[in-house]
Amino acid sequence: MAMIPGGAEPVIGRHRPVVIVFLVVINIIVFIYTTSSGIPLYASSQQAVNEFGFKPGYIFYNPQRAIVTMFTSMFVHADLLHIFFNMYFLWLFGSRIERTIGHLKTLLLYFLSGLAAILFHIGFIPIGGYESLLIPAVGASGAISGVLGAYLLLFPHTRLSLCFFYFFIPFCFNLPAYAFLLFWFAEQVLYGYLQLGGVAYFAHIGGFVMGLFLIPHLYKPRRRYPVYLDYVLKYLYEYLGIQVVRPRGLGRTAKTILVILLLLVATGFMYAAYSSTNAPFNTYIVNVKTTLVEGAVEDTILLYFMPGSPTPIDFTLSYIDSVRITLNRLQPLLYNSTYEGKGGEVEYQYYLYTVRIRGVDVEVVLRDFYAKYNEKGVMVYSRGVLDTYVVVDNKLGSKTTISFNYNAYDVNLDLMVPLCLLAASLSVFAISSILKSDETSVFSSLELPGAYPYI
Repeated sequence: MAMIPGGAEPVIGRHRPVVIVFLVVINIIVFIYTTSSGIPLYASSQQAVNEFGFKPGYIFYNPQRAIVTMFTSMFVHADLLHIFFNMYFLWLFGSRIERTIGHLKTLLLYFLSGLAAILFHIGFIPIGGYESLLIPAVGASGAISGVLGAYLLLFPHTRLSLCFFYFFIPFCFNLPAYAFLLFWFAEQVLYGYLQLGGVAYFAHIGGFVMGLFLIPHLYKPRRRYPVYLDYVLKYLYEYLGIQVVRPRGLGRTAKTILVILLLLVATGFMYAAYSSTNAPFNTYIVNVKTTLVEGAVEDTILLYFMPGSPTPIDFTLSYIDSVRITLNRLQPLLYNSTYEGKGGEVEYQYYLYTVRIRGVDVEVVLRDFYAKYNEKGVMVYSRGVLDTYVVVDNKLGSKTTISFNYNAYDVNLDLMVPLCLLAASLSVFAISSILKSDETSVFSSLELPGAYPYI
């Protein structure tokens, strides 16, 4: 699908879109840099995504890095198509926004929408799954979604041309901007709740909602006609049935759809707040660094502690062999009921035990082992050396020696509650922008000097 502006719309505003140009250029420069160590000008390297992407888990164990990556992630894109469509939409909608509200307000809209995207992305985790704590989020989509939300209220009647290609044959049609943006927003909400694909749909929703909420505060249209004209035109329409005006803002149906979607989003975050306080488990972000002859590697996984369960410890899979082996061998030691309510430390110079891996009993020798347990009995730190065997095809394989360093950070799910409530509140507050959108909308038909801006 391709989209281009349609109709003979005038350029409203005196500002040149220098901020939008600047943002596009910066995004392109960053993309060139992040692809330099991968496939040049095609896809960002995984190293760059991990370094500059925002992982929600950072807010629980590395707040400084969380703040930095909130901003760096807005300028990193996964691949060429990702940045192309983002920059296309940013220029298509953002240039007109900047001409209307000015440079500084456009910059404020962009970054606040990006931060709202991160807020909504984090707030949806109790529903979408805690695995998202460790997945780096990248892209300017959230910030650009805020531009789309602002555009919806400012220029709802702008004509857009959409073209679909069927076997390279284009089929094009025109429709107003509000129809396209309403459909897009509804799609994000639907896909977000269905959790389709690897896209952070609720980040898009967060940016869009922030754009809706902000624009009445960033733009106050100047009244260019007598106040009493409103009452005259309203009288002609309601009592005489004579309609001589074209609606400036969103129609009643569009407003109703938007309000329903915003209430659905707010309800979801209220449920997410409830879920985070009633989770039947405690979540830990675990970083494991292992050292073999070949060198040191590390990985981060999630550990779930379920009090009262016959098997109270579970953790997500690591795709790094040495990390996975280390966690599987340490599993009997990850929880110790004797330390419940008090915490404690343990140290072994030499400790021999057996674990069962894939139906095979595997001998493990721990050397120079030291561990700390919290008051729940969960191991939060350990280091040492383990000698064990690799299991291959349900059989004992070669012997291996791994030095390891283990750190577990408690994910305080109570912190999720204010974040979810903030996201829900923003969704509700955005409804007020919808209800008074007629006051915000810029007339988007041909405007002659001296003409009333909505005739």
